[in-house]
Amino acid sequence: MDSVINTITGEQLNFFDLFRRKNYFVEIPIIQRDYAQGRESKEKIRNTFLDSLYNHLNNEECIDLDFIYGSVSETFNNFGKFIPLDGQQRLTTLFLLHWYLANKDKKIEKFKEYLLVDGISRFTYKTRTSSREFCNSFVNNDLDFEMLIIEDDGNIKNRLSEIIRDSSWYFLSWDRDPTIKGMLTMLDAIDSKFKESNGFFEKLTHSTNPIITFQFLNLKDLKMTDDLYIKMNARGKSLSDYENFKAQFEKFIEINHSEYEKEFSDKIDGIWCDLFWDFSVNHPQKISYNIDTQILRFFDFITEMLYCLLQRTDEEAYDFNDFKIIEKTYTSEKNLLFLMRSLDLFSNFSQKNQKNNLDIFFKDIFSKEFEENKVCLFDNSTNLLEKLMYDEKSFDHKDKLLLFSLIYYQIASDSMKLTVTDNLKYFIRICRNFIFKINQKGNSTKKDEFLSDLRTYHYSDIIKTFILIFDKDNVYNSLRRKKEEFKFRIDNINEEIHKAEIINRDENNIKYIHKLEDHKYLRGDLHNFELLLSNKENIESLTEHFYTIWEDYTDSFIIKSLLSVGDYAIWIGGCYFGGLYFFGIKDKWHRIFADKDNSKKLKTIFKNYFENLQSLGNISVDDKLEKLISDGLLNPKGPDWIKLFLKYDTITETNHGIYSFRHDFEYNIDRIEGTSLKGFHINSFIHAVFESNNLTPKFSNRWWTTGAEENIITLKKSMSMQPLDDYWYINSMYNDISILIEEFNLEQIEGKKNKFKLFPTEKKDFVEIAIEFINRIYE
Repeated sequence: MDSVINTITGEQLNFFDLFRRKNYFVEIPIIQRDYAQGRESKEKIRNTFLDSLYNHLNNEECIDLDFIYGSVSETFNNFGKFIPLDGQQRLTTLFLLHWYLANKDKKIEKFKEYLLVDGISRFTYKTRTSSREFCNSFVNNDLDFEMLIIEDDGNIKNRLSEIIRDSSWYFLSWDRDPTIKGMLTMLDAIDSKFKESNGFFEKLTHSTNPIITFQFLNLKDLKMTDDLYIKMNARGKSLSDYENFKAQFEKFIEINHSEYEKEFSDKIDGIWCDLFWDFSVNHPQKISYNIDTQILRFFDFITEMLYCLLQRTDEEAYDFNDFKIIEKTYTSEKNLLFLMRSLDLFSNFSQKNQKNNLDIFFKDIFSKEFEENKVCLFDNSTNLLEKLMYDEKSFDHKDKLLLFSLIYYQIASDSMKLTVTDNLKYFIRICRNFIFKINQKGNSTKKDEFLSDLRTYHYSDIIKTFILIFDKDNVYNSLRRKKEEFKFRIDNINEEIHKAEIINRDENNIKYIHKLEDHKYLRGDLHNFELLLSNKENIESLTEHFYTIWEDYTDSFIIKSLLSVGDYAIWIGGCYFGGLYFFGIKDKWHRIFADKDNSKKLKTIFKNYFENLQSLGNISVDDKLEKLISDGLLNPKGPDWIKLFLKYDTITETNHGIYSFRHDFEYNIDRIEGTSLKGFHINSFIHAVFESNNLTPKFSNRWWTTGAEENIITLKKSMSMQPLDDYWYINSMYNDISILIEEFNLEQIEGKKNKFKLFPTEKKDFVEIAIEFINRIYE
């Protein structure tokens, strides 16, 4: 072996040359991430890379794996130490492939001649002791390929990784090392791909006719400054992903769309790069971002939208890491142009302070809550591009679709740079309304909420709907004539058409419609107010009253005022005690206003409610609500339970607004402190009795129960009482209550001694009669 250390840089090498010609140790430094190509989530990347290596070796066609660079330190036991800054993933895969093929082709001694010195592997990881120890043991030990030939059920026990793990030199504690785990996964993939190969090791290590090579750079010899080294180091972890994509994509354009090759190449390293550079260095919290990551995020976003427009993703899942998906998407010249023009839009918007000016652009369109002439996102983040760049995890379905709708509008309008118009905002508003209404009822812990039902497989239909909604001149004017063309969620689009007709009938309606849509409890969904949108006076009154009541008043007061008009509560599920009904609570009123199952009832109740408020004229809203409640109490046709809800504040002062109703039982209504009986609950009228200041005896707070346990008022001498159907069930046990029987006109239950019914009277309601009875017991 030549002992001279070769530090010449800028040359083409194969993997073996690092040890044979350069005379190096290769040490993956601590700053590098764990071996990622072996992760289970990277299967497509892993298989694509191995396919390429196999095909080139099999066909004896040369392939160059691009630059691998780093620094060569001082001598280490007469060897130079090469510390790769970029290329760790490729080098590790090549290391494993050489070991595998050396064993398979019975050339392991040649492999060890260059990769092993004094029992130490010349390729190693500094990240963890376990990784370093594994590399040493791995190179020192041979593989019995006969073990791989033995078949077993499922071909599991004789997998290469399992044979290694069963070896005497392997420590089970190494299973926790992600780099070792990744190497074992890659070895299984290599075995699967190369098991039928023959003579590949010689091809792989040929000194004069190398098939798999890379461009080697020693940064230290290139006299890079420390500052540049640090910057490149920060880029190193994701550089290969981006550079690999960029090289593949530019090659794809060269072959398929050569007329755009120069423009793309110039702009990706020019004005487009400048745009993402602004986002990488100008984060508001001074967080440093990798420019390559920013570019890939944008490409990924646009590609996903365009791919989904081609087909539903439940037919073939979208995966940005699968270059076949990229090719399928951009085979269309139209899609490639869309990508390039979307980049132009943001890059051409401002040549200086791009990020700050883009923030102003988004603030001109979107708001966190209602602002006149803007579109509310009901979110603190209004700069959707910034959210994509900085907060990809929270960049959800609605964000993707709305950002795409904005970009689509600009491109479809032949705009060369971002432009804010009223029609753009109307278009985005309709798109927002449409997707916010794609929702579903919450699960067992969120029965009182609507949750978004947006899914990736909806993208195709939604984007096609956006394209139909688009009109360059006036989206409100064009919706009606396109009605028959819409195919997806037609009920949602019909609601938008109805609002558009109201706006077209009187342009003064637009400000009230938009303000209502932007309330957090409505979120663009006004279908339960359709009966109120017939004229400007109704819309104006509805808007003013809605904002005042649902922003300034307590839930209890609102619940009572609504109940005075009718039973508006909505069924949200069942429990052991019967149906669960939601009456509304702070931050969750949207569950009622957006409900479609009860629309017929709700539309009538809301119409009467807001028309009654309007008819009361110029008195204060407090007085209007009090008048509604007092009229409800006097309504002879109103159910008794509603009158009790109106009369006793305790009943409606709830944390969750959920009550269980037992079928046809007038007074078996339990207040639920949660969304099921797992939480505390209490009969609403027992609660009113105990919270009353009119009880003479003092009781401890023992009436709340959980699960299927019934609420019972336990009195002295083992007496008890509880609501049952339309009366209080009195169990006097062995007590003589003959005086009370006559005084309260108790009705004995047939066949049951000392069991009675206590009914309310014309003068005493259900709560009052119970309080009077209890007080009488304790006299």
